[in-house]
Amino acid sequence: MKYNYLQVKTVFVDSLPPSWDEVYVRDLLKKYGEIEKIELAKDMPAARRKNYGFVTFSTHAAAVECADGITSAGLGEGDKKVCLAFKFIVLCNR
Repeated sequence: MKYNYLQVKTVFVDSLPPSWDEVYVRDLLKKYGEIEKIELAKDMPAARRKNYGFVTFSTHAAAVECADGITSAGLGEGDKKVCLAFKFIVLCNR
């Protein structure tokens, strides 16, 4: 079976403070590139946990830069700082 790695553009961000809304998250992350969509768990009725979100960038490079930036330097200030982000790796069987 052969797999191809797709260049995904979505970053998972964990441990978001409850006070952070879409506007605030967008303002913090726009330095990495154009953002297509932000989905926060607190806006998802079915989400059990409410402190995470997904940020979709217009390019794979921007998503990688964002995830690497958050993981190495954190996101936010003081005690309201997020330090964990993951790039999604999608496999498809072709």
